[in-house]
Amino acid sequence: MTDFTQFIPPFRLSEHVLELWQEPQLYDTSMTVLMGFLVSAVCGWIGCYLILQGMALLGDAISHTVLLGIVIVVLLGGSFGGPAMFCGAALTGLATTLLIEALHSTSRVKEDAATGIVFTSLFALGVVLIGIFAGRAHIDTSHVLFGNLLEVANGQPYRIGRWALPVPVAQMSLLAVLIAGLIGAFYKELLVVSFDPQLAASLGLRPRLIRYAMMAMLSVAVVGAFESVGAILVVAMLISPAATAYLLTRRLSMMFLYSTIASGLSSLFGFHLAYWLDVSPAGAMVTVSCSLFTIAFLFGPQQGIVAKSVRHWRLRLRTQQENLLRCLLEQGAVAESPAAQLHQLAVSLGLSRWSTALAVWRLRRRGWLLASQNQFQQVALSFAGRQEAERLERAHRLWETYLVEHVGLAVDHVHPTAEEIEHLLSDQLVEKVDDALGHPDTDPLGEPIPRSSIADWSPGVFSLSKLRIGDRARIVGLGDSPVELTGALRDSDPNPACEVVGLVLTLGQELKVTARNPQPAIWVVVLGDGHSRSIPHHLADRILVQRLTPPATDSVTTTSPSGASY
Repeated sequence: MTDFTQFIPPFRLSEHVLELWQEPQLYDTSMTVLMGFLVSAVCGWIGCYLILQGMALLGDAISHTVLLGIVIVVLLGGSFGGPAMFCGAALTGLATTLLIEALHSTSRVKEDAATGIVFTSLFALGVVLIGIFAGRAHIDTSHVLFGNLLEVANGQPYRIGRWALPVPVAQMSLLAVLIAGLIGAFYKELLVVSFDPQLAASLGLRPRLIRYAMMAMLSVAVVGAFESVGAILVVAMLISPAATAYLLTRRLSMMFLYSTIASGLSSLFGFHLAYWLDVSPAGAMVTVSCSLFTIAFLFGPQQGIVAKSVRHWRLRLRTQQENLLRCLLEQGAVAESPAAQLHQLAVSLGLSRWSTALAVWRLRRRGWLLASQNQFQQVALSFAGRQEAERLERAHRLWETYLVEHVGLAVDHVHPTAEEIEHLLSDQLVEKVDDALGHPDTDPLGEPIPRSSIADWSPGVFSLSKLRIGDRARIVGLGDSPVELTGALRDSDPNPACEVVGLVLTLGQELKVTARNPQPAIWVVVLGDGHSRSIPHHLADRILVQRLTPPATDSVTTTSPSGASY
């Protein structure tokens, strides 16, 4: 059997680091790492916009078709580099974009197919020209396709005062400053075009022109990276750092930062990996960059697979616990009533005995359950657990009512949907649903809907719309804070306050709710002087009251299997 370990070079970290310090002539570490970082960072900045606009394939196309422009410029001028090459690459990038749009708009070929046809054709033409005129133009096919980062980073030095940089590194540094300056100068325009082209067009920003300018900038960046990483690996430099940043944040500014950090890490660790394995530094840097993307894909804080799995697991646990609370409420297992058996809860919820025991343990730690000391075999709701259970029951029944009245679902089909929604949406949204429904007392099946909170059962300031039949209260204000209802308002004001004045309601006046009309929502109240008033929903939400006595029934009345009620 073949021993594959013989092909893997031995690695000792201490010896590797020592060699780098003792033999700097093997590789100019700083220049190679700097050049790799500049290439990856510049490509990553442009790649951020490519990913946001869904143009990653177009970036791939331009990075390949630029080869044709470079070859033509070299054949005509006889030299590799200079302004002519940047101009030729920019024109080739624009030509690629125009050809793709022309093919897509004038035929039935879709945009992705048009992109594939154009870039493969132009790239193949460039490769053919290299093969024919390679000797004349002094172009090395392997360097064109895969780059030569070591020779580029250790090329002829260019002195700027006391500083000496290789010419390609100096050129790439200037290109990085130029592109960073353009992005900073047109950041807002590029932001609007990337996220909302229609809004950009309505603002007169001409998104098509900005797109062409971005393609020209992409072409110039590809030329700058061409000598270092070649036409093949530059694609990964364009997409990988930006895609890694895209998985880590939802802000464009932070996306640029994370892309730059990913570029620096891939350049540094990629160089050391290349030195250890004795392979191409550009390929090793791309490998590290793709590895960083894999790590972000798996362990990203928001969009990572592991994070999503953890959130899904926590949601499932919370759903089990909340369903257990509602089940105990339905069975009447509260502090003053008979407790429920653990195995009965497991059967009712369709859970295993261990899952039910875990849910009981977590709820008991939060103080929502009262459990016997005999292995938690019997449990009941505590006072705080009963409040939480009624909050969940309220959300469930409100969503059932909303799905029936506003969505049009049948009464016998709303329970499973409401069962899912109640665990996902916030209490604030539940209150908005309650307001949209007119603060109903019962659900579509006629079951009473619990009140919103314990504050509605005790004296406090809240809107009149929270009152139910039989509640007594005193008027204390109008709007968001207690104010005088008379004197400060004029009958000529065209706002709801004048309607309140028209009801002849005064500050400190006592009232009692005697009836409710659900459609439209109207509260019928009897004042202290014996006169009745009909208050519509929009006014009942504005009138602030303070309850004088608790309602006759402060929770859902349910009968337990043993006959006890709570």
